[in-house]
Amino acid sequence: MRAPEPIEVVRIVATPAALDATDWPDGLIAARIAQDEILLLGGPPPEVPDPHALVEDDHGFSAVGLSTADLEDVAKLCAWEYPKRPGVAQGAVLGIPVRIVFPSDRSRDPILLVSTTLAAGFREEFP
Repeated sequence: MRAPEPIEVVRIVATPAALDATDWPDGLIAARIAQDEILLLGGPPPEVPDPHALVEDDHGFSAVGLSTADLEDVAKLCAWEYPKRPGVAQGAVLGIPVRIVFPSDRSRDPILLVSTTLAAGFREEFP
């Protein structure tokens, strides 16, 4: 598995209805981590139809794409199940909190997100 590298993420907090109504451009991955919150990967955010929406860059994440073999290796080290696509799994791998984003586009690999401050520890466990 390659080492996680810093990634640009936009955190969007808005009403669930506004997030449901947002037209997410092709190529972006909108990872819904709560009913009212999305981590957007891959580019600038579209207009969110909520006048009180919070749309902020979040520079705290590193990421790595997971091949099928990588995903199987990670699964051996965690006590939680992967969701159906699209979805986000959250839990710890070797004591390190991570999220694994499963894009709706099956041609795209799942993406492991880890706090940049913890990415070095993750690199040590997966050389």
